[in-house]
Amino acid sequence: MEYTNGFVRQLTNRPGQPWVGYVKDSQRRQKSKTLKTYVNRNGKTSPVKTEADAKRALEQWHDELEQTAIRDAEGIPQASTPVADYVDAYIDDLEVTQSVEPSTVDGYRKSAKYIREAFSKTSMSDLSTAQVQKWEGKLIKRGLSSSTVGKAHRLLKMVCKHAVEVHDLVWNPVDAVKPPRRKAPDPNSLSAEDGARLAMTLAVMEPTPVVIAATISLFSGMREGEVAGLRWREVDLDNKVIHVRESIGTASGGTFSKTPKTSGSRRDVPVSQQMETALEARRAKMLADCEEAGIDTHADDFKAYFGSLYVLGTTDGRWHNPTSLSREWSALASAMGLVGSQGRRVCYHDLRHSFATRAIAAGADVKSVASVLGHANAAMTLNIYASADPHATARASHLVSEELEPSTTTVPFAIVEG
Repeated sequence: MEYTNGFVRQLTNRPGQPWVGYVKDSQRRQKSKTLKTYVNRNGKTSPVKTEADAKRALEQWHDELEQTAIRDAEGIPQASTPVADYVDAYIDDLEVTQSVEPSTVDGYRKSAKYIREAFSKTSMSDLSTAQVQKWEGKLIKRGLSSSTVGKAHRLLKMVCKHAVEVHDLVWNPVDAVKPPRRKAPDPNSLSAEDGARLAMTLAVMEPTPVVIAATISLFSGMREGEVAGLRWREVDLDNKVIHVRESIGTASGGTFSKTPKTSGSRRDVPVSQQMETALEARRAKMLADCEEAGIDTHADDFKAYFGSLYVLGTTDGRWHNPTSLSREWSALASAMGLVGSQGRRVCYHDLRHSFATRAIAAGADVKSVASVLGHANAAMTLNIYASADPHATARASHLVSEELEPSTTTVPFAIVEG
């Protein structure tokens, strides 16, 4: 659809009335519009007062119609598009352009289902703050967690922000809506005694991927994707350090390699004695597997080849699926009857919680713990783990009590009356 040049005229027979603009499309069908405002050179809306103002307003309206016609022809979402369809199209664009990771796209699509339930027929231009508030309230009443509702809220807000940026919306109706308050996570960490028993048990088991992974995470707090993405070239046992440089992500299409999501996640992790023993056993096992597979372990290029292999992976270069790792750990934890501080079965990520909780409880510097965990700042570590140990507060009070215990030379302050 194309629009021909329109014209402006004043309704002279009705003094004081606003200007009216006219345009015609390629089929000579005419449209008219009362011209009340236009966008001036400063990007602000100004009222139409003069004929020059009216011509500018008409030109801008003409351009809007032309762009709308083009977007209609090409199927591009716009203000009249239902909210759910607009959101889906936005996510599709992110996936095609690979602007975000596949796992992030998967998360957006899960959140988009809740948006479709409520706004499959509501156009973007008709979406209101009151509708969004009512929608989020219903989701909370359904029993959805604040985290789930918060993710849907942030997705809709992000899409509406994009709509404003491309001039499909004048303002973002989600800006005025407060998302549900996030509840602080309750780490389901192992007690010191159960952690010690687990470490002892892992130490006498065969160096299978799940045993090695659990040992690493228990003593370093590394995430399952990071352990799955660990290559031998990033393991420096001489200097007792692991360089976290790669992670394995999961999405609907399977698994994929990615770099750590933040600069803090790209870090160096100290290797404890328990980790070193486990890694040495795993390396010996993989070297034996290489020889069994007919790989010449004495070749000049073998060192580089072995360095490219994943610690939990196979001799042909494949990594271990993090989802499989979680299932293997779940079976092992169930067999051992492992239950954390929240009374739940200990999942793989709880090994990370256990490391952090025990480190903080033992008096480790919070900033150092945050660095090992890959947290953006120490405040995050402190907020999550400082009170996770039920005995930590009692120990803290006891330490302060000891510190303030009067000595034989201590004298009270003199109280001066008046």
